[in-house]
Amino acid sequence: MSVLVNRSPSACKWVENWIKKEFDMEVENMLSREKGWQFKAVHASAQQIERFQIEEMAEKMAKHAPKVWGVLGSLVSDQRSLARGNKTNIQDGSREDRMEVDDPEDDIEDYWSSFDTVDLEGIIESLTATPLIKQNLKEKRRNSIIQIKKVVILSIIMQSRNQKTNTLESIIGIFLHSCKTPEKVIEALAHMGISISTSSIHRAITALSAESAKGLRDLGQTLLASYAYDNFDVDLKMAVPTVERSTDTLKHLTSALLFPLQHGVMQEDMRCSEQLWRNSRLNPEAVDVPAEKTWKDLLGLHPEAKHSSGLTRRERFNAWMFLRDLCDHGPEYFKQFRSKLQEPEVIEQIPIIKTPTLPARAMDLSNSTVSGNIETIKNLAAQGGIGDPDDPEEMFEVTDLREHVLLFHGDLGTGD
Repeated sequence: MSVLVNRSPSACKWVENWIKKEFDMEVENMLSREKGWQFKAVHASAQQIERFQIEEMAEKMAKHAPKVWGVLGSLVSDQRSLARGNKTNIQDGSREDRMEVDDPEDDIEDYWSSFDTVDLEGIIESLTATPLIKQNLKEKRRNSIIQIKKVVILSIIMQSRNQKTNTLESIIGIFLHSCKTPEKVIEALAHMGISISTSSIHRAITALSAESAKGLRDLGQTLLASYAYDNFDVDLKMAVPTVERSTDTLKHLTSALLFPLQHGVMQEDMRCSEQLWRNSRLNPEAVDVPAEKTWKDLLGLHPEAKHSSGLTRRERFNAWMFLRDLCDHGPEYFKQFRSKLQEPEVIEQIPIIKTPTLPARAMDLSNSTVSGNIETIKNLAAQGGIGDPDDPEEMFEVTDLREHVLLFHGDLGTGD
């Protein structure tokens, strides 16, 4: 085939056109809406971002455009192989020129190493790994980098053919926005086809904010949500400082989370506001105020019984933890006893449940004062869509909370 192409320019042209046609058909096939590559910024959702995986994109690209995917892999891999092979396979005519080429793996080795596990098992494995295992790990990193580059290149090609095919560019644009990347940098990357424009990013953020606000109201209006908030500081440096505000750049703000109450808590369980107020020490009209509880009362929840070992529950649990760590992380000899180690005794087991959390909108409030805490709670109640329906200051429809109790968690200076 190569001899025919070299001797016949027309054959070479025919092969070139055939390859272009095949590649064009594969790329065109990937641009259809059914393939799921279109990301509409106006209808952006958190679920789209959470489910995004570049590995999944690579699999779909390799499936729907195998020829283009294979050529990209050859081109990217060959460049790396050339750089790595320069140290051992150098011809006499270009030895000095090729020796100046650096191995790109040398520049990113430290970067990838920062993502390795840092637990005890990972540290021991990294110290005792054989050269073959280390080489396999390095090769896996190379393959990951190659895969990412192929996805980026093919995404740029797809986006240049159809601007609506912009899944990767949208994810990168939102990521750049979260990193406070300057708009000039974003626009430059958008012109390269790596990111969407700043206006599209703003539309996506607006859609995500609206979805988040609706999620907060939906959860808050169930009256089965718990609120946690804390302060954080931001140093807002001005590009052109003025005399009046040259030192006033530190801003005290408040962040918060909402999460649902789990373990079968029902709305009726939280309808006890009147009873709590009737027995509250803060109520001047309270008659039958129960005795105040302290942390010492917690010690009597599960009375300690004598054990044959002579150890308390806490001491028995610590002994179990020591034995488990010895079997899992100790010398190889002790691993044989892991199957004989039983689970620790159960006193009152709480089922493990994964609790979803919803971040609330940051508030320009400082909760270092009583008034600041009050304003924070009022702001969070408004975000949760709860309040007093008879209050004329309520601007939106709210769920009546007057008979229910809400759980708020603040920092050490707030008091729960």
